Amino acid sequence: MKALNDKQKILAAQNHNLIYTFLNRHHLSQDEYYGDMAEAYCLAIASYDERKGKLSSYIFVSLGNRLKNIYRGKRFDKVIPEELLYPLEQLSTAAENALPIYELIPDHRVNVENEVFTRLAWEQIRREFSKEEMDVLLNVINREQTQLGLLLA
Repeated sequence: MKALNDKQKILAAQNHNLIYTFLNRHHLSQDEYYGDMAEAYCLAIASYDERKGKLSSYIFVSLGNRLKNIYRGKRFDKVIPEELLYPLEQLSTAAENALPIYELIPDHRVNVENEVFTRLAWEQIRREFSKEEMDVLLNVINREQTQLGLLLA
């Protein structure tokens, strides 16, 4: 970025509060976001053309665009843990150790957390119930499902 001329420096000084207004409206931490917003503010001042609209509108759009880029960058900065990465050869071979591709692609229709808790609950029930208690429980569940099926049919 090239330096601001005298007119732009005066304009920047007079409207500096727009940075704080933007941060407050978006509930952003000044400590965390001020530097990025100040940089975007200076770029906006440098490229502002008064014939094309209000300065405050132009600055808010520029700061909003910078904020979107920051969030976009944070989203892509996430790193996949090494133990979850599989070489392509392992996916494409029919070796015994190869994982089926359907186990690697998440199904967004499935609530994984709910399934895990359900499995843990069933494991605990299996450990704590006797064979007779398990038979009674499964008979009750089957009866309930049969009655529900008749009601829905």
